[in-house]
Amino acid sequence: MDLNSFYLANESLLSSTGIGILYALSVTVLLRAGVFSLASCGLGALGAYTSSLLIIHAQLPWPLAVAAGAATATLAGVLLAATVSRLRHVFLTIATVAFAEVVRLSLVNLGSITGGPVGLGPIPRQVEAPTIWIVALAACWVVARLARTRFGISAACLGADEPASRAQGIDVARIRIKLFALSGALAGTAGALSALHNYHLDPSQFTLDQTLAVVMCAVVGGTRSVWGTIAGTAVITLIPQLLLDLGAGAGWISVAVQGAALLAVVLFLPGGLSGVLRPRVSSTVVEPAELDRAEPVELRIEQVSLSFGGVTALDGVSLHAAPGEVVGLVGPNGAGKTTLINVITGQYRPDTGSVHLAGQEITGRPVHRIARAGVGRTFQNLRVFGDLSCRDNVVSGAVTTMPATAASRILALPAARRADRAQASLAASRLGRVGLADRDLDRASSLAYGDQRRLEMARATAAAPGLLILDEPAAGMNESEALRLADTIREHAAAGHTVLVVEHNMSLIRRACDRVLVLASGRPLAEGTPDQVISDPKVIEAYLGA
Repeated sequence: MDLNSFYLANESLLSSTGIGILYALSVTVLLRAGVFSLASCGLGALGAYTSSLLIIHAQLPWPLAVAAGAATATLAGVLLAATVSRLRHVFLTIATVAFAEVVRLSLVNLGSITGGPVGLGPIPRQVEAPTIWIVALAACWVVARLARTRFGISAACLGADEPASRAQGIDVARIRIKLFALSGALAGTAGALSALHNYHLDPSQFTLDQTLAVVMCAVVGGTRSVWGTIAGTAVITLIPQLLLDLGAGAGWISVAVQGAALLAVVLFLPGGLSGVLRPRVSSTVVEPAELDRAEPVELRIEQVSLSFGGVTALDGVSLHAAPGEVVGLVGPNGAGKTTLINVITGQYRPDTGSVHLAGQEITGRPVHRIARAGVGRTFQNLRVFGDLSCRDNVVSGAVTTMPATAASRILALPAARRADRAQASLAASRLGRVGLADRDLDRASSLAYGDQRRLEMARATAAAPGLLILDEPAAGMNESEALRLADTIREHAAAGHTVLVVEHNMSLIRRACDRVLVLASGRPLAEGTPDQVISDPKVIEAYLGA
């Protein structure tokens, strides 16, 4: 069989695969950010009907009709994101199912416009398989290149750990809206191309069954690369044809085999096929950047109190940290240390009192805005992005300070390569300072607990924040490692950071801190130099033990 005969025999299958790739991408970009949406076929329906109506009634050229369909679905994606922005997990998924059903039922009942259950047709065929594949591969290129932009890195962080993403200055609501807009553009394009290829359009093409098939392609392919999306779509789409060629064309057999393929991937390849096909990250050696000097800031906390129900977590706590000073915050478990940090960083709003940074009140501001004001932090409960490399973890810490590179990356301009070298240099500098210089391409989850603690600190300092808050940074470290960490903290203070350290390791506190504030039951107990505090009888009785 020559190439032309093969194409004629398989044109429909090739077209379906190309359209399936676009639909799967619309799901994958959301899954990568931890959003499980079942709205893709609803968005695709809007793109399909918009483009078809423009072709039928306005005789619009097909590229403009497809663009209009994609724009309609993009706008719908933005409106959907704004509607469900406060929902999480299964509640968000249910809302997207409801959206898709509302779209489908509207198409059924608006018969004067959409043709109702019968649909629209005949629609002049405007696109063939080669055109569909050109559009699909172009979309794959754009999605792949966006992964290294400020937007793409923010989305990956959001999928890994939302609280840590907020603490790095990422505006979660804005990123979600952009993600739904991108998903809508991809799904709308898929729907429009499908409608202009298949002659006929009706609401039965956009049911929950079709959506689940799209999700299956995305899950089998995985979220780590577009190559996985292409492979996953090909596998799921080709199974019915292969079974038909083998004489086992019953519909239930195809569904069963597709389900078995999905189960096998979930059990044995949790990252999907993209985990196998994932390209190697460049290990180009770069010169580490010098440690950026932070903009000196003063932290001032005035009479902060906070209660949860009838339990007082903080009661009249005041604290002052001068630019370049290292202040320790110690006390027994439950003393309110982490609660105070959460007040500073905006996770909690105090009942009374105020927090000022560099002379500006930041009390109660959103977490991401406080982070962008120059606050970096680590967490008491470790929050590294385990599925990302150490390099990408550090780069993500400076994501909000990155220049916009989307256009240069999509067009593969030299500016994109310069940005990559700058990111690698930044990561090399921060990782080298915490003793992880040779682990930059290792996945964060492969590090020992103490090394992950150091990685989290490297990420927190990536954007050179004026105020650096370290919540039990020495957890999991032995004594010599903790003392080396104390020296690293002093280096950051010398570079201009104001540092607040919560720690139980008194050797680190004595070596790193200029002053120490002791809390007990949410109240200040003592304040002074490390030696003064450690020798205070009240501290010995309440914390160190008589």
